[in-house]
Amino acid sequence: MQVIVENVNKIYQIETEALIVLAEVNFKIEAGDFLVITGPSGAGKTTILNLLGTLDEPSGGRILYDGVEAGSLSPNQIADFRREHIGFVFQFYNLIPQLSAQENVMLPLLPTMKHLDFDLEERAAALLAQVGLDGKGNKYPYQLSGGEQQRVAIARALVNTPSMILADEPTGNLDAEIGEQILHILQDINREQGVTIVLVTHNEGFTHYGTRVLRIDKTKLNTVR
Repeated sequence: MQVIVENVNKIYQIETEALIVLAEVNFKIEAGDFLVITGPSGAGKTTILNLLGTLDEPSGGRILYDGVEAGSLSPNQIADFRREHIGFVFQFYNLIPQLSAQENVMLPLLPTMKHLDFDLEERAAALLAQVGLDGKGNKYPYQLSGGEQQRVAIARALVNTPSMILADEPTGNLDAEIGEQILHILQDINREQGVTIVLVTHNEGFTHYGTRVLRIDKTKLNTVR
């Protein structure tokens, strides 16, 4: 899936003040890219991911997915598009504590489970094995380490066979060694399965994982490579 971001602005109105977070942002994501977006905290990295993931709308400009503008879709169409094409990995895992690891992985597709042409439990188990958690599907989040919880989150992001995974500081809550392991998993998914990865991070040391690197600073996005 190709994504084109054209002249995108994002402005938040706070009482009488307009806070400009993004100004005239332009970039393109090609299918199979591993795009790393860096920049200091508060620079707008998460805002970019929310826009790419159709969780938010730009104040100006447009975002096109294979030529289709997100703004032209109805709320139901956007929800369907997000479920079918995008996976999310967050800094704080966002696992449901009352559900097992396998149930957390299955969660995005549970509403459509009756209409699936595959066994969702089998897919969830296979994805957990893929991220190194074979045999831990019955464990609950509190029984897993931070790195293991993030692996569950990656498996959950893959359950809908997405075109693109959006990862928001996925190593920010982990120590350096475990963080590198998580990035290696994302890199393998990108290289072996062709899934597009968009990673935002304030850690400049992670840019070598990307096939392309952008840096955001003072509302502007610049190409590093």
